[in-house]
Amino acid sequence: MLSFNADEQEALDSIMKDLVALQMSRRPRVSGYETMKNKDTGHPNRQSDVRIKFEHNGERRIIAFGRPVRYEDVEHKVTTVFGQPLDLHYMNNELSILLKNQDDLDKAIDILDRSSSMKSLRILLLSQDRNHTSSSPHSGVSRQVRIKPSQSAGDVNTIYQAPEPRSRHLSVSPLSTGAGSQIPFILKQAVLGDPKLTQI
Repeated sequence: MLSFNADEQEALDSIMKDLVALQMSRRPRVSGYETMKNKDTGHPNRQSDVRIKFEHNGERRIIAFGRPVRYEDVEHKVTTVFGQPLDLHYMNNELSILLKNQDDLDKAIDILDRSSSMKSLRILLLSQDRNHTSSSPHSGVSRQVRIKPSQSAGDVNTIYQAPEPRSRHLSVSPLSTGAGSQIPFILKQAVLGDPKLTQI
């Protein structure tokens, strides 16, 4: 009986040691896995492919590219789909950046991966001739937009300022010359009850 209890205790001790050893052996692997997981999930919204929304002369097309996305592949795809080589301008809200090489494209994709609201990469396609004439066409458009309100504000000021002296001149001129100048005088005498009013 005592021998059975001793064997049972020894078996329990052996099981406990195995469990502790198993737990200890798993800890480094779990932490290592978590480290790799954190690296992989550094961009929680990262998708398996990269969806790029191209815009050119009002036409919009969404094309998916497998990772890693090569700059040359994007250029070739744009030329094939739109029939001509076009410059790639990354659009983010009001920001426009010309993508010149692989590094620029990788940075744009990194912004996409970090964003929780962006589902695709928006790229505005502009002809290379137009890009040479204007280094930043989008910024030029924004400058025009900023200029227009100032011009309209100046027009409004002109509209309100120009009639002002005219209205004053018109209101004064009937009182200064002509038979119309007698009308206020007659009304004033009528209010005061001047008996001479009947003679006029």
